[in-house]
Amino acid sequence: MTLFPLQPEPASTNEELGELSKKYPQMDAIYLNVHMRPDWKKVRDFFDNEWPNFCKLADDNFASEFQINFNRRAWEIYLFYILRTNGFKIIEQSKTKPNPDFKIEVDEEKSLFIEAVTAGKGEEENKVETISDQLSRVPPGTILSGVSSIDESNHPKVRRILNALDAKVKQYHNKRKSIVSKKDRYIIAVNGADIDGSMMAIDLILEAVAGINPAIHIPIKSDGTAGSAYKTLRKTIPNATGTSLIDLVIFDQENFNEIGAIIYSGNSVVDIVLNELHDEIVVIYNPNVISDKGIADDIFASFKQIEKIPTGWKYINFKE
Repeated sequence: MTLFPLQPEPASTNEELGELSKKYPQMDAIYLNVHMRPDWKKVRDFFDNEWPNFCKLADDNFASEFQINFNRRAWEIYLFYILRTNGFKIIEQSKTKPNPDFKIEVDEEKSLFIEAVTAGKGEEENKVETISDQLSRVPPGTILSGVSSIDESNHPKVRRILNALDAKVKQYHNKRKSIVSKKDRYIIAVNGADIDGSMMAIDLILEAVAGINPAIHIPIKSDGTAGSAYKTLRKTIPNATGTSLIDLVIFDQENFNEIGAIIYSGNSVVDIVLNELHDEIVVIYNPNVISDKGIADDIFASFKQIEKIPTGWKYINFKE
């Protein structure tokens, strides 16, 4: 069974792709691009090749959802792929229970559960305006102009990441916790493709989970030379209307103390596959996780990792 059952209608231009969206209005535009664009055959082949491995774990409605919520479902398949190809033993689970997306055998006594989520664009005042949104309002070939601060650019995205994480940690406590044993570990895996999350990707997720202000400060010494650059910490950012504050540093929040780590990628699966960005996923460990729920960093030895040490945050497996 293929995830791309439509009759092929090769489309390359914006006009041709626009006609496809009119013909199949219920389908995700990115899905139609993957299905029909000749230059995205590599992406289409990736999903078709991985589907036979993944389908036994997928929900019964996965194939239909893949057509209308492409980024969310593509993230699930990609997580499965990256886990499988890195040697993780993924266990098939019952589809009649509210199980997390993935169960991985760690050893005879414990398992690692991973729940996937995408940070949605939001609505109304909470909506993230992406570059695609801006380009859709101007004539083709127009160069976008205008300068915004780091906070103006990042905070709408950070709020959406926080919203996605909050929803999943509530789901853990309300539905998943009864399935996860005291010895099992739990991770939330977030994708930011819908919010242009690949731009300043590490800064976005570290501001959300650790309160690290992405702005770099360079002090000037008394002799006029530049001192060592540094970043500051903050506990909150304004909500979308500026009427209240939203807590950052979710790793300090008690309801997160059973979540061992956050996996993050700001790239879409399309970009990852087309541009071979398979090493861009990062694992950020929760420094405040309770002792029975901690995750050994050798489990994700081949991944980029970030962990807190007494002097700050330590980066592991990051290439210069």
